[in-house]
Amino acid sequence: MPRLLSRRVFAETAVAAIGAFLVWPSLLRSDVAPQLRIRADRILRHLRGLSEFGRTAAGGAGRVAFSDADKAAREYVLGLMSVAGLETTVDVAANLVGRRAGSLDLPPLMFGSHIDSVPEGGNYDGPVGSVSAIEVAQTLAEEGIQTRHPLEVVIFSNEEGDPDRLAAARREPGDIAAYLELHVEQGGILESRQAEIGVVEGIVGIKRWSVTVTGFANHAGTTPMDQRRDALVAAAEFIRAVSRTARDVPGRHVATVGRIQAEPGAPNVISGEVTLSLEIRDLEMERIDQLFTMMEEAGARIGAETGTTFAFDRFYVSRAAPTDERIRSIIERVTRELSLSTLRMPSGAGHDAQSIARLAPVGMIFVPSVRGISHSPQEFSWPRDIVNGANVLLHTLLNVDSRRW
Repeated sequence: MPRLLSRRVFAETAVAAIGAFLVWPSLLRSDVAPQLRIRADRILRHLRGLSEFGRTAAGGAGRVAFSDADKAAREYVLGLMSVAGLETTVDVAANLVGRRAGSLDLPPLMFGSHIDSVPEGGNYDGPVGSVSAIEVAQTLAEEGIQTRHPLEVVIFSNEEGDPDRLAAARREPGDIAAYLELHVEQGGILESRQAEIGVVEGIVGIKRWSVTVTGFANHAGTTPMDQRRDALVAAAEFIRAVSRTARDVPGRHVATVGRIQAEPGAPNVISGEVTLSLEIRDLEMERIDQLFTMMEEAGARIGAETGTTFAFDRFYVSRAAPTDERIRSIIERVTRELSLSTLRMPSGAGHDAQSIARLAPVGMIFVPSVRGISHSPQEFSWPRDIVNGANVLLHTLLNVDSRRW
């Protein structure tokens, strides 16, 4: 006859089992609807529908935040969220929020992106992640799957909202369990490496400087070449030094001079002053500072050789935002289970996840961009890649939900 457990032992065993489920259910969660997939036809139909709002002559998107086209697109997306079974609201920062209850009293899991665009932009930057997030929520609702955490699908706005009430939309550390974002890569690394899913290691930090090169303006016809203090020549050498330094130093950083202005700007006058921009991006802020020191030293050397001076004024800083290693591992495992290939990589562009990373663990999933084109009507991702990314988002969400954060 089997031995019966005492009430105390039974209770302790049950509590231990429940605790193990709450802490380590990821060991079990991969068995929940392993064949579950999003509706490919629906997600692509919604993406096409969204592309009609602000459609440009070139076939791209012109949905600058809170333009008439953006307002109409927001109404369209709110309708999709309602059909997906989400309780929709618009917070005082004008973000669209769709909520779905969880089975436990836990902080919500947030996922989403944005739908506004740059002028003459494309149809994939933002919309792919937004429509995919809604599709994931609708798939869970249709399959009757309730997550442990409440869910929040958020379509972020570029609007600042009512300054007197912004505090009502503020989130504090701990208010969000974790944040997930699916996005097109906006670059060509995944395509060139033939990888189907990018596991984002973090969003790069950015520092920008205004660089002033001071020489001496003089007559272009009467000043011998060996007597010139040409600020534009010095600036040109500095630009080459920036590119050479960024290429020669090992790493995945980038450095760019994207703007230059010469004074007085006349064909017959040697430039007396040049202002230019310098931008450096990397996942490590310390690496940015190291590169800047090298470029600053190059400026001093060039100045001594050309009779000019260099002054650097930093005017912009955006802190790097690493993604959560636990979520990276989940994305990789899920992707393998879906028989897709992965590549770990940084994000060279900023994303909504960068701000949320100050409050909660974040994870980002990239899908390939054809020819690496973005912020352009020619921006494009293949339907199969979009569907793959949405399925990775779906199963990543289920696995993230199974953990305690």
